[in-house]
Amino acid sequence: MEDRAVIVMGAGNATGGAIARRFAREGYTACISRRNVAKFQP
Repeated sequence: MEDRAVIVMGAGNATGGAIARRFAREGYTACISRRNVAKFQP
């Protein structure tokens, strides 16, 4: 099996977060970053 990973910069509540969740549902390991860490929710 091949490991798949993606990096999403700007994974907030809107587009970036939706992109990260979509990749995660498809089996990717999603590494995310967000400017305001206080608002981060896994």
